Amino acid sequence: MEDITNDTKQCKECGGRTALIHGSFYYEPDSEPYMNGVEEEAKVIEGECWVGGYKCDDCGNIQDLWTE
Repeated sequence: MEDITNDTKQCKECGGRTALIHGSFYYEPDSEPYMNGVEEEAKVIEGECWVGGYKCDDCGNIQDLWTE
């Protein structure tokens, strides 16, 4: 029988245990939004949204982000 110690995904980087996380994400476009070395104004504007995901207890990797 399989030993299940948690129901979240394993870390894609190190295989460690991940914790479910959530919070507010503030974003703004980079000065080189579409191509490295080419500065232009992005069509995307700045904003904020709620996100969820998983963070590894061991290496700190954040993976599988989503919004609702």
